[in-house]
Amino acid sequence: MKYDLKYSTGEKGKLATDLVEFKVAGSSGDTKGYLTGTLDKKIGVFVNHNLNSDQIVGLKVAAELPKEEGKATKLTIDLAGQHRACKSTTVQGKINLTPTMGDEKKQTGIRFGLGFSHTLKNTSSVATLAADVNVGNFIGFNGGASHSLGFELKLK
Repeated sequence: MKYDLKYSTGEKGKLATDLVEFKVAGSSGDTKGYLTGTLDKKIGVFVNHNLNSDQIVGLKVAAELPKEEGKATKLTIDLAGQHRACKSTTVQGKINLTPTMGDEKKQTGIRFGLGFSHTLKNTSSVATLAADVNVGNFIGFNGGASHSLGFELKLK
């Protein structure tokens, strides 16, 4: 079992509450995880598990505690998976849930993402095509950003 404790800061000109993050990481066998916390009241738990050499599943639960009294806690839950179809091709999927937590103006958000990454032959360059769908729009929830489609090419 391994544990790491990290302290990091970021851009100049921002308050310490916006920059400081504490992270405790650990692993046991095929499972890796970490806890994070920031001075501006954000906390998170992240866990990845290798099912086998070709498949990985992950869970992320993050909360942003209210900065003002009477405001609601913002909670997000991600469940993700990755499958290596062959040596150069990986397929990823993710379901994101952002439940309503006492804020009557916002509605529960549900998103589904699917990605496809391919390492180009005889290179280290990777092409990725990904789509993200706001499923909540189809079932009567109108919160959250709209759908997205993206392509990225990393040349190395």
